[in-house]
Amino acid sequence: AAHDIIQDYPPGEGRNEIESGNWLAAKMEGEFFETEIDWAKIAILATITKIEGETPEKRRLKQNLPEHVDPLTRFCVQLLCDADLGNLGSDWEIYWRNTLALFKEIYPQATLDNWRDFLNLQIALLQNHRYNTDAGEKLFSEVNRQCNKRRVEALLRDEEELKKSLPMSLG
Repeated sequence: AAHDIIQDYPPGEGRNEIESGNWLAAKMEGEFFETEIDWAKIAILATITKIEGETPEKRRLKQNLPEHVDPLTRFCVQLLCDADLGNLGSDWEIYWRNTLALFKEIYPQATLDNWRDFLNLQIALLQNHRYNTDAGEKLFSEVNRQCNKRRVEALLRDEEELKKSLPMSLG
């Protein structure tokens, strides 16, 4: 629940996750075992997400999943990571609301070109993302991801609709 509690830094740097982990560890101190505090910080740090891929078509999200943890911890961390990126496989209304909010956070002084680039990146992420668990794949369905992808593609094909869709506080 605390993995995104700190939102003071630009997304993609990992500082929000690091500070959220530190905040939670301070709140847990004295009430939880040190191993439980460590587990919580490992889980939060795993949600640090980077975009990788050599070309726009191959772009995908990579999370910071730990390699050297016990299977139960790894599974719980994978579930948290899946939930963190659940927006991609959410119903359109939820996906779109969160996508607009993320765009505003990343580009407070955006242009139409920023919007176009961002939406093209969304298409690649919707196409290429795979969840870590079967539960993630089932809950945040491929059907929703492909539906969201088609709607973003349609928006990009219509210049007037693209301009109208640029978040109102921008441009």
